[in-house]
Parts: sequence; C-alpha cells; structure tokens
Amino acid sequence: KITDGAYENQRYGTRLRDLTVDLTGEGSKLRLVSLSATTPGGGKLGGSGDVDFAGAQAVNVSITMSHARMINAPIGTAITDGALAFKGALGDRVDLTGKVKIVRAEIRIPDRLPVDVEEIPVVEVNASPARAAEIAARDQPPPKSVQIGLAITVDAPEQVFVRGRGLDAELG
Repeated sequence: KITDGAYENQRYGTRLRDLTVDLTGEGSKLRLVSLSATTPGGGKLGGSGDVDFAGAQAVNVSITMSHARMINAPIGTAITDGALAFKGALGDRVDLTGKVKIVRAEIRIPDRLPVDVEEIPVVEVNASPARAAEIAARDQPPPKSVQIGLAITVDAPEQVFVRGRGLDAELG
C-alpha cells in the first residue's frame, strides 16, 4: 500500500499529490484495488483493475478523471474529465478506450521552436570481428511488440484556447 505519495512528470508537468495506491497480489495476479490522487487545482484521479502476468498476461485497468489537470507545462495546460479503460493481453493486443472531456485547455505557441540536433549516421570501417558481431546484433529487427488499439472519444465543447505568435483563438 502507498499512502501520501507523489508523482511528477517534468516533461508534461503532470503532478499527482495525496497519491494512495492499494495493491494485492496472489500468484501471478496483481490487483489494483484502488488508486486515488489529487492534481493541482483540486482535480481528482482514480483507478482500479488487475493484471495477470501468467499466460497471455491479461490486463483490465480503469482510470477516472474529474477536473484533473493532466498537462501543466510551458507549452500548455489541460484540465480533463473522463474515464479510460486499458484491456487486453499484454503479450498480444491491448485496447485503450473511453471518453475524455477537455474542460479547459490553453495551448501556447512558443516564439521560437527548439533547435533540432541532427543525428549523423556512422559507418565503422575495418571493425574487429567482435565489434562487427556487436554491430550486427544491434541492427537486428526489434522483437515483436504488443499492438495497442485506440478508441478514445475526445470532447472539447469550449474553452480550448490557442495563443501565441499573434494568434488568439478559442476552439470548441
């Protein structure tokens, strides 16, 4: 059990406080009995579900949001309501489904975009046999990955603002 925990994602500005997680395990199964957290401004996040790590690795997790500030970064903010479900088999295919309502969002267009660093491809010539084997192993195709299906309805009826570089618009 986790009580009075916190989670912070620096990139998106997601901050969860008063994080409480109640987990139980039995054999190969992990049950998320409950999850609750508070976001800045008093929003709420909740969840429950289970994962079975045996066989096909069945997963069934649900998340609810109520006025949850899920994005709070220099490029924008977003407050959401909604319910999402993550169901399927981790070894094959999972589906993320549900509905998200954008209660309020503000997207800020920066004055300058960040400078991209160009990657320069390197070709090693006259590599030792050990290094050549290492390079060949690195260049193997990736292992089979899980398919993720998305069926999310996003409702943004009003109060979605886009501002910056001379633009000041409300969408909805």
